[in-house]
Amino acid sequence: MFIVVVFVCKQLSHAGQDIASGIILAEHLQRFQHVTFAAFFLIYVVVGLVTEHFPTILPLPQGTVHATFALGFLMELVVFHFGHHPGTDLESFVHMLMQLILVCLVTFMFLEILWPRSILIAVARCMVLLMKGTWFFQIGLLINVPYHIPLGCSIGENDDYPLCATKQAEMRAKSLQVLIFGWQAVAIVLGTFIGYACMLHYSHYFSSRPTIIIPGVTTPRFKDQQVYFVVPEVGDKEDHDSGESDGGDLDADGTPIITDSSTTMSRRLSSRNHVLSTDIV
Repeated sequence: MFIVVVFVCKQLSHAGQDIASGIILAEHLQRFQHVTFAAFFLIYVVVGLVTEHFPTILPLPQGTVHATFALGFLMELVVFHFGHHPGTDLESFVHMLMQLILVCLVTFMFLEILWPRSILIAVARCMVLLMKGTWFFQIGLLINVPYHIPLGCSIGENDDYPLCATKQAEMRAKSLQVLIFGWQAVAIVLGTFIGYACMLHYSHYFSSRPTIIIPGVTTPRFKDQQVYFVVPEVGDKEDHDSGESDGGDLDADGTPIITDSSTTMSRRLSSRNHVLSTDIV
């Protein structure tokens, strides 16, 4: 929430000047557009906090908060497509690639509302969201770092983004951005599979150890296994009165008499433990 508020305040730093003049200057229009879709993210944060900590104040249907989050990305898509970066230059091209990411992101987020328990949709949404962040990073390098400007293009003193001298240089620069876009997508897909393999490996490692739920009760992590319920030792007093103990009988001096206790232990264990088969969903 702090990050969103700082972003909105920074974008509205010129608002006093525009309100005083009664005119929104052309160079300030993009900032107002940024504030427009950032307002959805601010609403999402506030509503999410209220519904989480005070659910009785604002009871909402399932998926409402998630839909508000998706509307922020949808408004960002509308701003990028219609009013933010029109044209065919290099900056417009990299933001056009961002629009493809936003289309996929909004689609997966609304599908996640319909199928909230689908792990595939959730993972796909995370992958696209990660792609959005890495591509924004690439756009920042292209605009602000001279070393990352393609050959044949440059940023003038009065320019905010690179301009290419020739059509051939512009075409090469666009092709290079498509190549970087594809490399980032491949890296994210590969990283997702590697992360899944690592999680699967460690889950198998830890699954060999039973999980303690309550004292004396353990449950397995896979089906077709057995659960051992330890019955409280109610019969200890009776065993003591009958002269049986885990260490054997005692003589007159209190010294344990060593005897063959296999039968006694077998009977005690069978009376204390019950083996039940269970199905884990």
